[in-house]
Amino acid sequence: KEIDILEDEQRELKEKLKSAEETKESVVKDSGEFEKTNKRFEEKNKELEKLHKNKKSFDEKEKLIKDKEYADGQIEKVEELLETISEEKEIQLGTVSNKTIGIVLIVLGGLISLTVIGAIIGIPLIIWGIMKLKKREEKIKPIKTDAGAKKTKYLKEKKDLLNKKAVIENRLEEYKLVNFNINDFDELESLK
Repeated sequence: KEIDILEDEQRELKEKLKSAEETKESVVKDSGEFEKTNKRFEEKNKELEKLHKNKKSFDEKEKLIKDKEYADGQIEKVEELLETISEEKEIQLGTVSNKTIGIVLIVLGGLISLTVIGAIIGIPLIIWGIMKLKKREEKIKPIKTDAGAKKTKYLKEKKDLLNKKAVIENRLEEYKLVNFNINDFDELESLK
């Protein structure tokens, strides 16, 4: 009876031993797979970190380039405004001859007075033109405007924009070795 009991226990123990050996083989196999997967994960993680860092540099460089382009556009607008102010000043300082005005009025009056109804308007224009011809030359006084104040304001604005552009260009120097394009970051999402 004891022999039967011991044989049953022996059989159970052999089955447990066999199961334990299978589990041991599986654990060794899984442990190898784990090490391999862990090593691959660490490599991909380093690659992802490097790609994140490069993308951050790329984005910063792109932002600085856009800021520089915007500053260039603003500087160009300010220069156009300054040019416009200079042209306005030249126009205001110019003189208009009384003779020129007189001749224009006489010709205009003559053309209008060709009809009976036009004579009512044309004859006074001719008279006014003759008066202008006989009148002495007068210099037209320049119209006082705040062109000087505008010019000062725009020159200050231009100086500020040029300073801002210089700061942007200095910051861009830090990124001159960043030679990526957007296609270099295609695998970023798949790595994540």
